[in-house]
Amino acid sequence: MKTSICIIGILAISFTLSACKIGSSSSSSKKPNPIAEAPLDCSALDGLLAGDATVTKSTLVNATEHSIEYCAVSATIPPKLNFEVRLPTVNWNGKLHYSGGGGYNGTISDPNIPALQQGYVNIASDSGHSGNALDASFALNDDYALNLFARLSVPMVTEAAKEIILAAYNEAPSYSYFEGCSNGGREGLMAAIHNPTLFDGIIAGAPARQFVGSLPASQRNIVTLNKPGASFTTGKLELLGDAVLAACDTESADGAVDGIISNIADCNFDLATLRCPGGGDDGDNCLSDAQLALAVSITSPISAAEGALSYPGIGLYGEEASPGQWDTTYLAPYPFNVAGMFYNTGVINLLAKDVNIDPVSYDFEANASTALSMADLIDVTDADLSDFRSAGGKLILWHGSTDALVPVKSTTEYYSGMISEMGRGAVDEFARYYIAPGVHHCAGGSGARPSDLLSAMNSWVTDSSVPETLTAAKVNFESGDIELSRPLCRHPEYPHYTGSGEINNADSFTCVYPQL
Repeated sequence: MKTSICIIGILAISFTLSACKIGSSSSSSKKPNPIAEAPLDCSALDGLLAGDATVTKSTLVNATEHSIEYCAVSATIPPKLNFEVRLPTVNWNGKLHYSGGGGYNGTISDPNIPALQQGYVNIASDSGHSGNALDASFALNDDYALNLFARLSVPMVTEAAKEIILAAYNEAPSYSYFEGCSNGGREGLMAAIHNPTLFDGIIAGAPARQFVGSLPASQRNIVTLNKPGASFTTGKLELLGDAVLAACDTESADGAVDGIISNIADCNFDLATLRCPGGGDDGDNCLSDAQLALAVSITSPISAAEGALSYPGIGLYGEEASPGQWDTTYLAPYPFNVAGMFYNTGVINLLAKDVNIDPVSYDFEANASTALSMADLIDVTDADLSDFRSAGGKLILWHGSTDALVPVKSTTEYYSGMISEMGRGAVDEFARYYIAPGVHHCAGGSGARPSDLLSAMNSWVTDSSVPETLTAAKVNFESGDIELSRPLCRHPEYPHYTGSGEINNADSFTCVYPQL
């Protein structure tokens, strides 16, 4: 199962990250895009010294039906920050594309084939450690590894990669873009805040920006799940999902009954309507009081650590019964549900720094200062991106509405915070926020996922073509066919069926504002 969620923190340390403004600009003066006409000699890069990095291996990857030929350059920044630079051997477009990580990182993500196909150099790193994306043990006794994960690895790798690109093509990148989802989205926002001149454009999907803030919520969910009778049967979970769809997927709400709740702003489902008479467990046609308590815990906001931490609940938007949603994230027996695994490794390795602690007993109030210090390092709470805007940077935020791992409400709150800090006019100059109805964590679900945000970003940066309504598509991974398309509407607009036309075609929808 593919999992990408992030919940991380650190005790206060002396290393000052905010002073680390690595990198000056993706290009001090923008030039026309250089094109690599002559084939790149991949083997010539073996052993190259690029700033603090050393190339350990360069491998020519042959073209396939789906991918161009490129040179995969593996490099290391001591002691163990590993990354890979994927260089098109011909027809480089003069631009850099950084692929963000996921979970606790620990591996170098696969090449971004669409970016390579468009001629971009693609880079990715393991953020300074090797391990499981569900495991934070790398940070137990290694503050530097945690600093790399928190915010140092992206600027360090980007600068080293630029040296490799210069050596390979005799040209520096004219434009640099970052694109990531989940922890990758968090990494992108961290770069915008702490390294505002590093990237010309940042695409941050489902940013897991509240690593530490999510921990008290997970603790509450675990405690509630462990109470007698709290867990759901498959039938009860289907009851919940069906009831939410029946209430919010209506013609009056979004123009069509299509299995997707598009107008999430007007969807306010009352869980109490599913209560069994008397509160006992009367089977799959209702929820007991213990089960309702768990559903309320999962969907409600929380404040902890003397108010220093806050976290919104997961929205009820109709995909609760979909495989890989509530079943594995919250309802599988603790400690084997995904949220529980992230909670355990976060508390043990990042908060308590004690492998022998019972994570469920961790006292956030008694350790409020520790939690706040960790949040200052890991979480993205600063919504003032004025430096990034002043540097000419552009930001595209997006989030799937039915994300069961990272709540869409978290990104909406952050975007609202940007407007409060900077003013709507300033935010509109450099940022766009899109919600994709019916899309799970970064991908999957009944809805349509954003299509080729990189091209939209590049047009915005290079041609001043400001993105408005974009396109989203659900693609059959076996055939490559588009099963469903929708307009990707700027928040707070949502796609509304016009009343005529093919229900699976984006042309049959228009973007409208919720009634609220």
